[in-house]
Amino acid sequence: MRRAVIPWLLKSTAAGAFAMDRHSTIELRGVAAGDGKVYVALYDSEPAYKNDEPFKGFVLDATSATIRIDVSLPEGQYIVSAFQDANGNGKLDLGIFGIPKEPIWLSGYDGKGIPGGFEKLKFRIDRDDQAIIVNKVAF
Repeated sequence: MRRAVIPWLLKSTAAGAFAMDRHSTIELRGVAAGDGKVYVALYDSEPAYKNDEPFKGFVLDATSATIRIDVSLPEGQYIVSAFQDANGNGKLDLGIFGIPKEPIWLSGYDGKGIPGGFEKLKFRIDRDDQAIIVNKVAF
């Protein structure tokens, strides 16, 4: 029995070493303070992003122009997508041609053209104490 436990213990310890969570901060800039709630979604893969299946999600009060979220995430690639629900209806309101009527944030968006997919917007978590700065998208 002891022989069976040792390989299992080594295997589980090695797997745990590779799945270590990294502590980081996501910073949303350009929030209209006091204007509704901010809905934040973290996506960890292209299929999750395409299917709107967040890895983690947060609903925060818009208390200041910059919102900071402390997160612990496994090493990997992610996208931050957020919107400010100014009218309190719990959804992102869209106008003509699907253009958002409320403020949105997308990690990795350079402000040029159509935002793009996972490959264009992703960032990598690979160490502790990373600061992910996400600026408001202007249309």
